[in-house]
Amino acid sequence: MKLFKAISFLFAALLSVLGPVLAFAQSVSLSEIDTSVRLHADTSLIITVPEGIQEVTIANPRIADFSVVSDTSLYLIGKLPGLTSLTFLSDSGDLLKTIEVKVEIDVRELRDRLKEVLPKDNLRVMPANQGVIVSGSVTSPKKSKLALEIAEQFFSGKVSNAITIQAAAKHKFSLNVIKLGGSQIAGLKRKNQLLEEPKTAASTLQHLRQYTLLMGASQKQKFISDNQIPTINQQTLTVSSAKAQTAFFGQTFDAPTLTKSADIIISQLRSGLFVTSKISAQANNLVELQLKVESATPQAIAAKPKGFTTYLIERQSVSHKMALNKGYITLLEIGGPSDTLQRVYSIFDFYVTTLVQPNAKPQNDVRYFLVFDGAAGG
Repeated sequence: MKLFKAISFLFAALLSVLGPVLAFAQSVSLSEIDTSVRLHADTSLIITVPEGIQEVTIANPRIADFSVVSDTSLYLIGKLPGLTSLTFLSDSGDLLKTIEVKVEIDVRELRDRLKEVLPKDNLRVMPANQGVIVSGSVTSPKKSKLALEIAEQFFSGKVSNAITIQAAAKHKFSLNVIKLGGSQIAGLKRKNQLLEEPKTAASTLQHLRQYTLLMGASQKQKFISDNQIPTINQQTLTVSSAKAQTAFFGQTFDAPTLTKSADIIISQLRSGLFVTSKISAQANNLVELQLKVESATPQAIAAKPKGFTTYLIERQSVSHKMALNKGYITLLEIGGPSDTLQRVYSIFDFYVTTLVQPNAKPQNDVRYFLVFDGAAGG
């Protein structure tokens, strides 16, 4: 039998050295290989030839090489990234089979590390000669930088960046503050234009009453304009999953400043309503927001014993999780059955009736609402 690269005195030594390694190498029969095999650099494959090995040649031994370990087994070793061919010949020199051998660098460990560190992002790692291409998408430049730093730890100076940054979803809602009387609310309900949303079952949160207002585009704009509180302008709140955004309704006013010997120095205060929202989930055209409402109003007091007048801000906060349908208007009532909700309502009512509309005719049944118009953008 004629064996290429088979030298009898090396055969026993090769078995003694490779014996433990061969126990872990994958094995495949030559008849099972169609046209090619793929190896990672520094890994191996045992190819069995049941009919017996005759003569074997490798086109480029720098990319992959082999050793004959028995009459029916060949040990193929991947060395450098690239493409070569392995040819099997008969004793008479006839071609029995040629298979393509593709050697790639091993990127499996890098893939695993990126998956562990950035499990929610969609990253891919592809071998490219002796380097790697990191592609896919992440939600921030910070994550992209981190992914590339990890890749550099494995393949220093050989990392190609094909990562795209997919910005967090943002939704714009125009906000207004309106007040409605009991007769207005009853009329809207009779016309099926004002629908109260079901209350959630959670008992630990403070819930505000939430309504959906069904009106056409032109009609709703007139409705908001007619019922909007003077001096409180419309705000646009851009909400994203990255951070909370705050809209302020009200006014900023100057306040007297205490002397340097005083404990507090206040030069300017804001009075009105603060709304902070943050996306926690979304599905189809629904955007679920965690909402914080904070109301503030000034109170004049005497700063004894200095005799100066300053202002204090009184605040109450509530939280409300709601789903905004971008096709309709959502109304969130400022007030409710709990003491905290009543306090928010009372503070805001004091602000409107004392500072904004001090000469307005008192209305005992007036109710205040935050108006979210989800059709403002997306």
